Amino acid sequence: MHIPKEVVDVLAGLPVVGKPEQAFPLLTVDASGFPHACLLSRAELDTDVDELLIAITSRRTRENLRRDGRATLLAVEKVTAHSLKLIVVRLVEVDGRLGAALAVDQHLADSMALALDPIRYNPSADLVREEGWAQSARCLEMLRATKLASVDDAGPPV
Repeated sequence: MHIPKEVVDVLAGLPVVGKPEQAFPLLTVDASGFPHACLLSRAELDTDVDELLIAITSRRTRENLRRDGRATLLAVEKVTAHSLKLIVVRLVEVDGRLGAALAVDQHLADSMALALDPIRYNPSADLVREEGWAQSARCLEMLRATKLASVDDAGPPV
């Protein structure tokens, strides 16, 4: 299953310091079976139509992804709340982050006739440093490289 264009568009680009940004809840399941939420910025996400790439610093979220291999990402686009049910396909460790490439297992779209307001935050230069967005960018780049390497290693199509 592919990631819908509307979601790819919402996740595209990078946050701009001083400009309000959507925060994207990533839900995993903890060892006791309870939902665990982690808020991600576009600096910690990348996507194409095939995969969602994430760079995670949260210890609990990293543990949950390694143990369970599933997550749900929520994204708001105009009048629609998108829920992507995801399955881990690749993991990398870079700069103290867990990079995960996730494939979509299911996409749900919940629409209203009213504009929806997502969770928002206002990025600052201090936040960029504290959150280590440069390290997240390296982690996402490594994930992109591992996808290319796995395609190259597969040999020519049959």
